[in-house]
Amino acid sequence: MTVHNLPAVNATLNGLSAVFLTAGFIAIKRGNKFAHRNCMISAVVTSAIFLGCYLTYHATVKTVTHFVEPAWFKPIYLTILLTHTVLAAIIVPLIIITIAFRFEKVVSSRNKLASIIGFLAAAFVLIGLALAFFLGISRTNLSHWNIADEISGALFALSLIMGIVSVLLFLFESHKKIAHWTWPLWVYVSVTGVVIYLLLYQIFPQK
Repeated sequence: MTVHNLPAVNATLNGLSAVFLTAGFIAIKRGNKFAHRNCMISAVVTSAIFLGCYLTYHATVKTVTHFVEPAWFKPIYLTILLTHTVLAAIIVPLIIITIAFRFEKVVSSRNKLASIIGFLAAAFVLIGLALAFFLGISRTNLSHWNIADEISGALFALSLIMGIVSVLLFLFESHKKIAHWTWPLWVYVSVTGVVIYLLLYQIFPQK
């Protein structure tokens, strides 16, 4: 297997995640908390492996496959891709908080934690801006700029996730309440991940 096989692997992982999420939902509806916990842990692990494979693929393969033909289906594909991408970014902090709310200490001190995490998110933004500015103006070649840019980008991404986590801690007060949002969005992201692969590589393979 090569890095070019990773899109198929990613689609498989997304499919598995959707299966585990569905099984976990059925289990909790039947009152089987043990099976629910195991299914959700499996979904988290599967999604984490997917994220690693996804980042590996895009860091290794510089050419991105774009949907071009058929032209009539392109708007539909782009709509699916846009909603998938946006919700994939949102689902990460949602999953983090949903898991964290399984611990009573987190629930009891959620406002304090939200304030601390929000402060750290703002600090990371300032650090990222300062890093981009100082390393950017002092760069001697393109490679130095790329390193500064990547570090700053990582800090901004981390601060965004932490900022959303902070807001979610203020908005929700229990595992059950936030799970009502996390589960359907997570399923949508997993299923559309499979759909995007099928459209791009199987149903309408792009040249």
